[in-house]
Amino acid sequence: PLPTFEATNFVLDSAGNNSFLRATSGDGVGSPYTLVDIYGVQGITGSLNYELANAIDASPTQAWESLDPLTNGVRNSGFVPLIFNGDLEGNRNAINDLFIRQYPAAGGLVDTGLFSDLGDNARVSNFSILNADVAGGRVGILAGSNGGFSQGINVTGTVVAYGTAGGGLNGFMPFGVLRDSAADVTISDGI
Repeated sequence: PLPTFEATNFVLDSAGNNSFLRATSGDGVGSPYTLVDIYGVQGITGSLNYELANAIDASPTQAWESLDPLTNGVRNSGFVPLIFNGDLEGNRNAINDLFIRQYPAAGGLVDTGLFSDLGDNARVSNFSILNADVAGGRVGILAGSNGGFSQGINVTGTVVAYGTAGGGLNGFMPFGVLRDSAADVTISDGI
């Protein structure tokens, strides 16, 4: 078991200069890193392999705020979307109450969701993201841009698009495969 960990404001360098690993087992290659909380999920990176061991309470993301100064009266906040090209097996668990704000006016990521970008080798499967509240440029609850393989993904919540595209699961899916997935999402234009 992992020691208890809690942070009022949890921020990783969005330039990718830092890494954070919080997993109960695995090596990310031969066996997946096993994640048990939202801090471990925020540490997902690159083309490694991960799995969810249990339901993930993402409600702490509502208090996370960028350390950048206000720009045009807004500041990015919440979970920082991931760039990922590996494997995430959800084991039919849910990520609950995910909160993301990536404002284009504040230099936020164009592609916004749990994943900013799912690359062409990415494989995500068998999990839900429930009661999410996500806003960004090209935005979906799962991914801003999805070029990978997604199966058994279910999402609920709200999406606010401040850019060119907004969708329930994905903001933009230029290629890739989406199977056996569903979205019950209210989408609005933030412009």
